[in-house]
Parts: sequence; structure tokens; C-alpha cells
Amino acid sequence: MVTVDTILGVADNQDLGSIQMYPNPASSSVTIGNLDLIQIEQISIYDLNGRLVLNVNKPQNLSETTLDVSNFAAAVYMVRIVSEYGEVIKQLVKE
Repeated sequence: MVTVDTILGVADNQDLGSIQMYPNPASSSVTIGNLDLIQIEQISIYDLNGRLVLNVNKPQNLSETTLDVSNFAAAVYMVRIVSEYGEVIKQLVKE
């Protein structure tokens, strides 16, 4: 299994390491944990063909955001999290 945790951007990215995604693999929902309360601008989930399947702008809760993935097909998805410090890409496995 290959794990992708890529941080993009030109600003100080040290704080992006505190953003976590769990459970992974997920069956019905996935939570984006944000212990450092970084201002998240957008969370986007893409399938491996590059199609946007879910987009959340400015989540209301800074500490954690739960996303419903129950209607997603079983597959691997890329989760793009855009914050005030740049971007991080995480891989999500949907069971």
C-alpha cells in the first residue's frame, strides 16, 4: 500500500502536519482533525480520474470536520486540504 502525504505551498508548512484524517480506510464517514486550529479554507475530495466528488468551503468547526462518504464507491480518493499555510494532499481509502 502506498501512502501519499504531500504538502504544497510556499508559506511555513510546519503546522500542516497536525492535520489528520481518520478513520482510514473509511466506510461511512471520515473526520479531518485539526488540533492546531489552522484556518481551513477548503476540503476537496477527488477520485483517481481527477473528478471532484465532494467540496466543502470554510468548514464551520475548526477542530474537526466530519465528511459523509457513505455514497462513494469503494476506491482510493485524494483529499486536498487548503489552509492559510498552504495545501496538504492525503489519500483516502473507501471500503
